[in-house]
Amino acid sequence: MTSFISLLLLMMSTSAYAILDLTPLKSLLSSGQAEKAYEFASTEMTDSEGIPEFDYYYAIAAIDSGHANEGVFALERVLSLDPDNYAARLELARGYFILEEYARARQEFETVLTVSPPKDVISSVNLYLDAITVKEERYKTTQSSFVDFGFGSDSNANSGPSIDSYDIGIFTVVLDADSREQDDTFAELKLGYNVSTPISPGILYFLTLNADSHNNNDNSQYDTQAYTLDTGLKFHKGKNLFTFDIFAQQLQLNRDDYRILTGLNSSWLNNLTQKSALQLYLQLSTQNYDQLPTRDVSSVLLGGSYSQKISTHYSPVLIAGLYLAQDDPKLNTDAARESTERDYFGVKLATILGLSDKLSAQLSLRYQDTEYGMLSSFTGKTRRDDHFTQTLKFTWRLERRWELSAKASLIKNESNVELYEYDRTVLSTNLRYKLK
Repeated sequence: MTSFISLLLLMMSTSAYAILDLTPLKSLLSSGQAEKAYEFASTEMTDSEGIPEFDYYYAIAAIDSGHANEGVFALERVLSLDPDNYAARLELARGYFILEEYARARQEFETVLTVSPPKDVISSVNLYLDAITVKEERYKTTQSSFVDFGFGSDSNANSGPSIDSYDIGIFTVVLDADSREQDDTFAELKLGYNVSTPISPGILYFLTLNADSHNNNDNSQYDTQAYTLDTGLKFHKGKNLFTFDIFAQQLQLNRDDYRILTGLNSSWLNNLTQKSALQLYLQLSTQNYDQLPTRDVSSVLLGGSYSQKISTHYSPVLIAGLYLAQDDPKLNTDAARESTERDYFGVKLATILGLSDKLSAQLSLRYQDTEYGMLSSFTGKTRRDDHFTQTLKFTWRLERRWELSAKASLIKNESNVELYEYDRTVLSTNLRYKLK
């Protein structure tokens, strides 16, 4: 959350501050240069420390530049002289949150709400209170659930090619209408439930249940229903979070059983600094198809990602990820190997922008290279695909429990086998209600 919101509360304060030339410090903060602001304020500490107005802006610079401890001490000095300075109290709550002193942060945030602050401040505080609820799962049992309804359009609901025919040697295969790309509109409903409970200090058990239904208006044969269970343990130790879980998913195609996915996940997340994190993960899984045993596979996936928050306008978070994977058919037949034996790797780049306290934007780019392991007897080629996905998503936080999102995805699959090339554009709007 950007700290400029608290400036609205500063106007409510009755404290009479000494007149200081804080223009350079304020200018650096307003331009998002927190680290330079902190460096500048540090040079003024000898002459200005203890003056409430200086301590206030110095604290903001310290908190935003990764020196939350110093910022908290400065704000405590401000409040000892002026307990009714709710701008300083808001920043103190934010500092406590960063220091993971969640009980004290909640108390300060709730105190700010008692003075009926502006709507933008209320929205910001509620975001923090929701985040604290998530963090509190380390110490007490928490539950959450949501209902999500959406609708949209899909230019290629079956990921089919646009071509009418395909040449194989001297033969030409003519594709019927159902095999070519099918555009459609759709509606979807998602339900989710999560419970977590600590079983000992630093060890947390969690259970997540999700149900997703995607229904096309015209092409009901491509309707999907997915039911997912994920359960496991989280281990917190300092800046490290280790997660081990098992998952299972039943996927239906037009209400008929289609595929069962089961697997094991393990991950390690390290919060390197206040603004950066590194994650590594490993997944082992199996896929069993109800009526297509030649597609049954065992998979291994190894990946990692790095995220970095930048102290500038819109507080962008940059994310870069890489993964490697291999699918091996369960059946040792040529038909199984041709269709499912493959090696692939992917790269993902994303950025998240806080455009305002209620609006955020996320842009992601993903590329996946897939190489199949066996020459196809049908096409006479060893298939290789290049898959590109571009996604732009806007999320509006309407109220504390209501969230509206709009998403556009552009998908392109290139292949050395023309039959598997396709383009796809998916547009969707979703409304989510979070239950506590």
